[in-house]
Amino acid sequence: MKKIKIEQLLPLLKSGWVAMDEDGDWLWFSKKPKIGNHEWLWEGFVRFLDMCKLKKAKDWKDSLRRVK
Repeated sequence: MKKIKIEQLLPLLKSGWVAMDEDGDWLWFSKKPKIGNHEWLWEGFVRFLDMCKLKKAKDWKDSLRRVK
């Protein structure tokens, strides 16, 4: 299965935030997460986006995107 860029998925998601952890897992957050040592730290709701085949970001620390 072909992997897609996170930007292609953004219009389909509920408002919030998305980011990729250092291990390559993409997540959706209901509130803006803070950066940790190896992952994004969150409050509120979080959902793994593993049902989608998403391309990895070049640098996980720069992967945070707002979903409008």
